[in-house]
Amino acid sequence: MTAFADYLDLRVAVAEWVDRRDISDVMPRFVLEAEDDLNKKLRVREMLTTGATLTFTDGIAPLPSDFVEVGTIWDATNQWPLPGGVQQVLQAWQDAYSWAIFGTNVYIYGLTGTRTMDYYAKLPTLTTTLTTSNWLLQKSPDLYKYSICAQVAKWTKSADLVGAAQGLADAEIDKLHQADAQARFGNAVIRTRSPRP
Repeated sequence: MTAFADYLDLRVAVAEWVDRRDISDVMPRFVLEAEDDLNKKLRVREMLTTGATLTFTDGIAPLPSDFVEVGTIWDATNQWPLPGGVQQVLQAWQDAYSWAIFGTNVYIYGLTGTRTMDYYAKLPTLTTTLTTSNWLLQKSPDLYKYSICAQVAKWTKSADLVGAAQGLADAEIDKLHQADAQARFGNAVIRTRSPRP
């Protein structure tokens, strides 16, 4: 694994890997495309945001701007109502016992007030400044490099390079998911509480 201090180091590494020195002007687009792809594929503990406040008015609250996927929504007593379909949630008999996400909003019938949500957040982008870094660049710099290289390869229409870069990026994603599962659950054993025959 190679280490990059920041976005500038990563840009140099990508240009060297794809053997293109003429991509500086379009590099931010490649990074954003790679980050968008990674936001769809990655679900690791570093992406979890806990305790975000949703503010509801007449049963509707906007999702956080960096929202990717819901973890849990807690009610006022720290219980978690169940997710439901939008049509079910919009019916009065559901009251505040279920919620649904539709578009960029969360729905809980008739609620005006707040609820707390745990969710997976998007990667903080590297494109802010040349000295920007984030947790993924520090934890898995090769994943970032290969993901961006795959975007560059698509732009240059190099099928062989796309396959190579995407294959390496996917392998890094698998490693990250395995390490995350090991860190979260270790050698946990599932035990049933009911009598066994």
